[in-house]
Amino acid sequence: MTILVLLISFVLGSIFGSLFNVLIYRLPRGESVVYPNSRCPHCGHRIKPYENIPILSYIFLKGKCSACKNKISIRYPIVEALTGFYFSLCVYAFYIKNNPDLSILNIKDIVKTIEAVLFGSILIVQSFIDLDWFILLDSFNYGGILLGLLFSLTPYGFVDIKSSILGILFGGLLPFLIYYIYLKVRKMEGLGIGDIKLLAMIGAFGGVYMVLGAMFFGSVIGLLVSIPTILKNKNMQYYIPFGPFLSMGAILWMFFGKVIERVLWT
Repeated sequence: MTILVLLISFVLGSIFGSLFNVLIYRLPRGESVVYPNSRCPHCGHRIKPYENIPILSYIFLKGKCSACKNKISIRYPIVEALTGFYFSLCVYAFYIKNNPDLSILNIKDIVKTIEAVLFGSILIVQSFIDLDWFILLDSFNYGGILLGLLFSLTPYGFVDIKSSILGILFGGLLPFLIYYIYLKVRKMEGLGIGDIKLLAMIGAFGGVYMVLGAMFFGSVIGLLVSIPTILKNKNMQYYIPFGPFLSMGAILWMFFGKVIERVLWT
């Protein structure tokens, strides 16, 4: 039963991942996400339903458009598989782990699972948009802040309303202070305004500690990823999208934050 639930979660997640690919591609371009139907960006071939099955269609088509034979970006199955894996992980960590027999519906854990899924979904879309365009969309940041506040009003959210508000303020004000000081001292941005809004959104879902976790883990991961480029160019003054690293840091804290807190305070 557990394997079946995880498999269903993965399939559902991959379907949403296919939708996220549409959002990632169209929203930064100002295009409608409803119309027209998905088409090949090279030849305009209208993608048929059987060519749009998450992950499987990419494999069957051998990564090429059925009409013009141009390569389909590997990004599409990656986003679909990543989202599927993330949905399964959330279902396991926040529901199955606490309800192994799956015989009774636990409302508290269902709410937490939904919150985790929505939170990560926003981060996945924002991360890939940031990788492509070096921007983080306000619609997702502000919408995420509202969602985080709404979940905090329930008795089952990650944090209560007080912690959510403090997280928003902390996530917005501390990074802005860093941004301002860095701008004045170095005459360049060390952190984008979009990153600050993203941290405020992370704070809405997880409070102050999640903001700190996102900044710490995000900085470490970002540094590790950047080391090869730094060594190659012998120059640290180049811009990388920080949103994906902050997102990874927030996800890590969401899954392992309580363990880290216990280690730190015992």
